[in-house]
Amino acid sequence: MGRKVKGGASQRVYETVGEPPEELNKDQVIGAIAKPLGNSLYDLEVPESQWGRVIEIFPDLKDKTDRTIVISMPPKFRNTVFVKRGGQVVVDLYTDEPSTRAYGDLSNVVTNKKEWQRYPYWPQEYKQPEQTQIDLGISSSSDSE
Repeated sequence: MGRKVKGGASQRVYETVGEPPEELNKDQVIGAIAKPLGNSLYDLEVPESQWGRVIEIFPDLKDKTDRTIVISMPPKFRNTVFVKRGGQVVVDLYTDEPSTRAYGDLSNVVTNKKEWQRYPYWPQEYKQPEQTQIDLGISSSSDSE
């Protein structure tokens, strides 16, 4: 009999991704992936409403005009979770001066945007307007008399 290969760790990581937290910590921000840089590094576009949190931790970024930072994907997510350009993610910012190029680690991936939009910490820039029903001029009562 052969040994059964267990993917338990990968399965547990996959199950925790996409679940919105009740609230964000002060060192967490939501942003959109701008582009992959290689070696599990990504450019992250931080919305204006979240940029203040980044500036509090990294004051040297205050003069930066494009509001992008480099983030890394921790080993537990590699080959398990895939992110695409424009996809929203939650990032844990490093609280001390980064020793590498990255300013934070990816901690969660937004998989169901509608569910995440219900939380008060969701950035206004990413909110989609409510879809309104279009009045087509069709009455609900029967007009055949």
